[in-house]
Amino acid sequence: MDPQLKKNLSSAEYWFRALYVVFFLVCAEIAGTLILLIALAQIIFTLITGHANARLVRFGASLAKYLFAIFNFATCKSEVKPFPFSDWPEVDAETPVEQAVVEDVEEDVVEDKPTAVVVEPEAPAAEADVQPETKATASQEPDVKDGKATQDA
Repeated sequence: MDPQLKKNLSSAEYWFRALYVVFFLVCAEIAGTLILLIALAQIIFTLITGHANARLVRFGASLAKYLFAIFNFATCKSEVKPFPFSDWPEVDAETPVEQAVVEDVEEDVVEDKPTAVVVEPEAPAAEADVQPETKATASQEPDVKDGKATQDA
């Protein structure tokens, strides 16, 4: 047997890396399922509201960066182990799609904002403000017939 091959097969570093790769590929399968669910949710949100959900856009972008980190580690492009052995990947800046979604949401919020109606409470009438009752006009006076008062309608 080749001494280099024997050394590589007995290396704990190789076997730990192989275990990490298997672990991260299982994580990639879970992340891929999450991306599928996010895509379906975005379709539903877009049908209902007319625009994508900004939080799901941001989470989907960070999940895509996580998958990229997993694939870089699994293919030996990077020696940095992805999350949970390092920080969760942050989305650097808003993507043009995310900016458009946020602008659409802000426009909808401004357009849907109800206008405020100010209702001032009525002030209680002061005794000086009360006008004395005026005499009833002839049409408002009751008619008296046979000793009984009747009023015209």
